[in-house]
Amino acid sequence: MVSTSFPGLSAGLERLRGLSIDEDFRMRKDIWETFQRDQRADKYYARKEGREEGIFEIVKNLLKIGVPIEQVVKATSLTEQQIQEIQAE
Repeated sequence: MVSTSFPGLSAGLERLRGLSIDEDFRMRKDIWETFQRDQRADKYYARKEGREEGIFEIVKNLLKIGVPIEQVVKATSLTEQQIQEIQAE
């Protein structure tokens, strides 16, 4: 429990309790939190997709210059099958 020995804190806590009861406030807060979660998820998946595209391009370039598949496996941590699929494209 929060100490109420500070001046004005009790009044502030009562106001906060009143706001938390307000249905419209809760709905807006939930919408805002959902929006923020969605934004974080969008950024995460965009970064992940960008990394995957970057690795794809690196694999293609390494294979173009003649780097053996075994070395590409070591450099990228992809499986030999994944690299062969990229090579076939």
